Amino acid sequence: AMDGETQALPIPDDSEDEVEQPRVLCGKLIVKSPRREFDLLSGITSVGRVGGTADIQIDSQYVSQRHASIEIVKGGILDGEMLLTDHSSRCKTFLNKRIKSCVIPPEKSHPIRDKQTIIFGDVECVLELLEPADAATADPAQLNETQLAPSPPSSEELLDGEAGDSDTEEETEGRAEAAAAAA
Repeated sequence: AMDGETQALPIPDDSEDEVEQPRVLCGKLIVKSPRREFDLLSGITSVGRVGGTADIQIDSQYVSQRHASIEIVKGGILDGEMLLTDHSSRCKTFLNKRIKSCVIPPEKSHPIRDKQTIIFGDVECVLELLEPADAATADPAQLNETQLAPSPPSSEELLDGEAGDSDTEEETEGRAEAAAAAA
């Protein structure tokens, strides 16, 4: 029996490369009001009205039972590609704004990107991807730079270290105390 199990293993592995990718969390679809967040997994996530069979169910009479789907491709040439398809919904799917020119044509895959607004019928949503690790590590650095832009600490250090000017040191200390009092 043990041998049979080990011999059977390569078969699922081969097929997994092509089709059966495990679904991983890629981001969220956020319904703006009332605010709700739905997980978006890799592969195809269906969007429809509450009470139907859709993965993401939105409570609105203007959302069809099988309204649309969002596909997030993982692996292969199109890795990271995101596609929105409207399934001939009654009240349409819009990108960015709820105006006629922003309707996406039904039954065609339409590329979408992070932070884009998607409107299912009359329900406005925002797509938010999880940040990859390198984006997350880049962010704190940017925050520090913006905090240091006025650079009070470095000018104080310079004054303490190099200047014999007692006036400027007192001013600097006074400013620091004022800042501390304000904070």
